[in-house]
Amino acid sequence: MGKRRARLPLRVQIGLCGFGIVTKDKQFLKSDAQGNKEIVEALKASGKKDHLRVDVTGDVQGDTLKVTSIKLL
Repeated sequence: MGKRRARLPLRVQIGLCGFGIVTKDKQFLKSDAQGNKEIVEALKASGKKDHLRVDVTGDVQGDTLKVTSIKLL
């Protein structure tokens, strides 16, 4: 699918598989291992618990987002 960059509401999906996002077009993309690490670091640094929005850049491969950068808004 190629590179994607968007400001998206972040619906944190926590479980055994890690994190993911739901895009504006309602597509669920799970994060790769590196993306999961970056998301955990960003969440710890922010202290936010709800109403999370995120700016994500990465490559979509199937249903997985290979995160190159993430920033909580």
